[in-house]
Amino acid sequence: MVTACEGIEDLLAAVHEITADARIWHTFLHGTELQTVVLGGKETPTLRKLVADIDERHSRIAEQVVEQANARFTVLAARMQANVDEAAALLDQVKSVTVTATTLAPDAEASADYDPATGRITLGLPKGAIGNKGEAGPTGTALIGYLDAGEPGRTIIQYIDAGEPSPEGGK
Repeated sequence: MVTACEGIEDLLAAVHEITADARIWHTFLHGTELQTVVLGGKETPTLRKLVADIDERHSRIAEQVVEQANARFTVLAARMQANVDEAAALLDQVKSVTVTATTLAPDAEASADYDPATGRITLGLPKGAIGNKGEAGPTGTALIGYLDAGEPGRTIIQYIDAGEPSPEGGK
């Protein structure tokens, strides 16, 4: 026969175990980054410690990614600066180019020369042959203007037609 007090020790042991388990789970869930608990016979970091470890790993990975990107950008920036320097040097060469032309005999071949040391382009251009004289064209009218010094501000315009001045001049 079982008395009312029999089995109470087992019950108390079970309650004590539940209370201990509750403390372990509470420590696991709410403990600090420095605490550990024994779960399933293995020492286990608290949830905060696990999250902190994950954050630290992610931070290290992020730092590595940033360092790699920085290294790549540094290389690209150096290449871009080299290209800018080269373009500036070429622009300076173009700005300092001078051109001279020399008239050659009518039967000579045209020539061109470039001196990169001075930036000088020298062109040799043959003189054109003298052409035949063309037919005389019709005589035109020329307009001549001058200022009449006797009356300030007044302009007198005189027409010359076929080499003969107009009799009265225009105004």
